[in-house]
Amino acid sequence: MGIHTTTRVDCRSALAAFGSEAERLASRCAPDTPLILCDGSYVAEAIAEAARRRRAGESYLVMPVLRDNLPLAAREAGRALYDSYKSLDERRYAFEALMNGQLLFNDKLITQVDHYSNEVLQALREFMQFGDGLVARSVLERQRIETTLGRKREYVAIAPIRDHKLVIPPARRGANRIVVWAPEEEAARLAVFSFALWELKQPAIFVCKGIIPDSPHDFISPEQADVALNQAGVIVDTDPSDPGTSLAFAQQGYALAASANSGAQEYIQGLVTYQGHDFLSILSAVSRARAGRRTSFRALPDFAQAVAETLALAQPVSPPITPLVSVVIPTYNRRQELQTNLNHCAKQTYPNVEVIVVNDCGEDVSDIVSRYPFARYLTTPENMGATKAVNFALRAAKGEFIAVVADDDLNYPAQLSTLVGALVASGLDVAHGNILIRLDTVSPDGHTRTYGHTLIHDNSLDTLSVHWGISIHAQGALIRRKTFEEIGFFDQELSYVPDLDSILRLSKCSDFAHVNVLTGEMAYRDNRSNLSNRVGLELAKEVEKILCAHLPPDRPLIHQRIEATVQGVAAAQQGVFFYAWVHLSEHVALPQ
Repeated sequence: MGIHTTTRVDCRSALAAFGSEAERLASRCAPDTPLILCDGSYVAEAIAEAARRRRAGESYLVMPVLRDNLPLAAREAGRALYDSYKSLDERRYAFEALMNGQLLFNDKLITQVDHYSNEVLQALREFMQFGDGLVARSVLERQRIETTLGRKREYVAIAPIRDHKLVIPPARRGANRIVVWAPEEEAARLAVFSFALWELKQPAIFVCKGIIPDSPHDFISPEQADVALNQAGVIVDTDPSDPGTSLAFAQQGYALAASANSGAQEYIQGLVTYQGHDFLSILSAVSRARAGRRTSFRALPDFAQAVAETLALAQPVSPPITPLVSVVIPTYNRRQELQTNLNHCAKQTYPNVEVIVVNDCGEDVSDIVSRYPFARYLTTPENMGATKAVNFALRAAKGEFIAVVADDDLNYPAQLSTLVGALVASGLDVAHGNILIRLDTVSPDGHTRTYGHTLIHDNSLDTLSVHWGISIHAQGALIRRKTFEEIGFFDQELSYVPDLDSILRLSKCSDFAHVNVLTGEMAYRDNRSNLSNRVGLELAKEVEKILCAHLPPDRPLIHQRIEATVQGVAAAQQGVFFYAWVHLSEHVALPQ
């Protein structure tokens, strides 16, 4: 959304919220709710907090708080229409254009106005992939999130977040006023409701902030809401996406009209709904609600229970067998990064692991490796380069499954358990999860700080996908040793992206098992110290060599894609293959 509000992150609490709308919902939840909410404000910070919890092995769910564009645009447009048109007939003409989607607003059709920028949507799309699953307040909201962000999660907790702090008196028999309930809204943003109810014989009561000067209705501040509720025959709940308030009023016996986008109708049988951009729809809903339609509650899911059950269901299944896994970590003059990596290896939940640290004739780090009983230390006879050093270690590995991790990358605690489980269940030779790119900046004095994140490899892969432009880094995969050995491990003639070549060769031998969860993160530094971000002609030639060596016949579009990829690599500046859709407002240090 681009509008920064206060951010609340309480590290003592399992609950964290980013943005005012997210905070409003979080205030209804218990502090021990394992949930991160984000409404598009400070989404980079939300991702950083989600990544921190993944590194720590914490279980939690995420909730992107998304509103529909059209109701929000209608509120802004309604304010402008009131200011621009003074007579009722002029306003009627303008509000009909809004109702029919034909209104031009800010040089766009009202149906094309976007509340969220493309950058924020992309960042929210990545935020959605964190945690063990998703939270939505209704099935309708789940569909809205999945449609808007173009992603699905297998584990979703669906339950309304009821506001137990909202004290609403029981409906009074004989009360007959229409009360428009919007205590968080400025009156000017409720113009479409004001116009919809303009010609009622008895003016409506608006509970909101401020007034609309020429409106025939009565306006009451939120602090005096009881005055309005004592007269209320029908409540018009203006919240476009939250069923919680409607549920609270319905439970106290009020006749009710609610937004069709809120999902409240999933819980209240017989509820009257309206479309927030359609003034006639609002008027019609109020008329039907006044007629005394009967309503009843469907069984209401408990929010805390839904979250707990979804989290329990989403936990990785321990594989029935635990074959040895060999994790190879090449290193060269990066003591601190290596120690951080090994600290995270020590947090792995998988019980049968050997870590092989191979030093490519750099500074001696045996003192660091010796602190970790699960680690072995190898040194190459000479400086061989990363690819040959990794193969040197692979030949010494004893595990049935192989993982390769750069010394500045991190595996999350459940990675090996998750991927071993996928390989055992599927019988395949390669399993991979999703990988987070951690974008780091390196200061002249050598200090590294993170300024953003981006997600890669969050789709299943095959030969066609890799050629089509999706690659996978070795850090994201667990490979059956026998098959990896048969293809000759990594091609030692390649210097920059041997993992791209190995994945292409492996994809000819086996399908891949994709686990749709984040399993680790890869560092990408702006000082070009990563092999893969030394952009230029040499890297472009290597990418072209790899892709063309495995080119499927008679696929002209893939030929074109390869040409475009190679040109992009050759033309890229400063190693920018990856970038943050939204940057952190302040750089953060990676915990050790």
